[in-house]
Amino acid sequence: MIVIPVKTKGSNTYIIKDKRSIIVDTGGKGNVDRILNVLQDEGISIDDISLIIITHAHIDHYGSVKELKKKVAAPVLIHKEDASDMGQGVISSLYSRNKFAKMILPFFETKTKEGYKADIVIDKNISLVPYGVSGEIICTPGHTNGSISVFLENKVAIIGDLLMGGSLGGLINKTQPNLHYFVNNKYLEKKSIQSLQEKTLHTIYVGHGGPLNMTQFSSIAF
Repeated sequence: MIVIPVKTKGSNTYIIKDKRSIIVDTGGKGNVDRILNVLQDEGISIDDISLIIITHAHIDHYGSVKELKKKVAAPVLIHKEDASDMGQGVISSLYSRNKFAKMILPFFETKTKEGYKADIVIDKNISLVPYGVSGEIICTPGHTNGSISVFLENKVAIIGDLLMGGSLGGLINKTQPNLHYFVNNKYLEKKSIQSLQEKTLHTIYVGHGGPLNMTQFSSIAF
């Protein structure tokens, strides 16, 4: 089993290749060709994609899902707390963590015509074995109420925006684990991050920057 990072506009996309393959997030709008090109380069058939997971309902993570669905028949999955926002083409609540976040908030896209009603809506942890991947989806709320992460059997995790790598979208110190600029619920965020820290992981992939430097992972300051 391998994880293939795809540098998409907006945020990172990941392809998990196992018995079958899963796409995690789609980046913002205009990324379909990038994703399809990587699939082709990796020898992954479109028909082999079993699932498209959206980690949370922010446009920089689901912006290309509607167009991607025109090419890929696999169902789209999201948590029920974020499902309505993606369906309406809006973003789940953004609350700034600090002054810098308040400064950049006006530049974020908050509405799109490219919303999509998910095919699968979950409200609990589920196994990915039925989709041909040795792993599971875990609820990791905090960044949004419906944020989810993917934990794989080989001790790799894909966590969306529960954390970020470095700063400025990973342009600076991209492997340094940092709290994201925006958070919906700090208490739930802390619990979700602490649950990650209790696991024996060797690689964590994030929506911006990364992968994270695991030697620094346990020292995140809340």
